[in-house]
Amino acid sequence: MVLENTLSSVLIEFARTLITDFPIQGILNHLVERIVDVLPVSAAGVMLISAEMAPRYIAASDASARGSRGCRPRSVKVRA
Repeated sequence: MVLENTLSSVLIEFARTLITDFPIQGILNHLVERIVDVLPVSAAGVMLISAEMAPRYIAASDASARGSRGCRPRSVKVRA
């Protein structure tokens, strides 16, 4: 339950920063750092994926989360 409450706090903090004038890059960088602090992971990242472009990393907690060969996006089916 402690982990859930802490993660919930991180996500609330993230949502609140989205309505500020802070640059989105700084917000995403802070988010991935906080995720690594809270979850039992060694790295975290945010990636944009679209059908028209190759995946693009836009935030990472460190180099291992940025463009890792072991981290491949899965195809996602969208329901209409």
